[in-house]
Amino acid sequence: MEEWSELIAVHAPEKIPAVPNQPSYGRRKRGLLFWDDDFESSKYATEKMGSSPNPQFEEFLAWFMRRPGAELPERPTQELIDEADAYWAERKARIRERALSIKCPSCGVERGLCMRGKGKGKHPTEEIHMPRVIKATKELDSEAKGQAEDSAASADE
Repeated sequence: MEEWSELIAVHAPEKIPAVPNQPSYGRRKRGLLFWDDDFESSKYATEKMGSSPNPQFEEFLAWFMRRPGAELPERPTQELIDEADAYWAERKARIRERALSIKCPSCGVERGLCMRGKGKGKHPTEEIHMPRVIKATKELDSEAKGQAEDSAASADE
């Protein structure tokens, strides 16, 4: 019979890679609500600063809770904030345009603004139901990812 060490050496890699998006003990994903205009702009700005929103919020929370040695996180310049706001405004317009062209699973409208109410009482609104917005966002992200991969492949050639 084989020794356990031989079985482990054959059937298990020497170093098991970390599983992505798995929080460590005492650390879990938490749901916070933010307005899209603030969150998407801050996400853009922190990425341009070489970080991501999560460490920024962790630093802020540590400072807020008066943890020893905690300091306020670095803030973006006004120019970067203006750039982030402009990027989000343009992206939001593209998402809205795409969402208006997708059939709504909530109210059944083929194109255009969603309807509110039931039966004969349905009337148009100035809103778009969230499933359409989510689908439009995913489609645009998928297209952008495909274009980035195409440009990376052509750069390698």
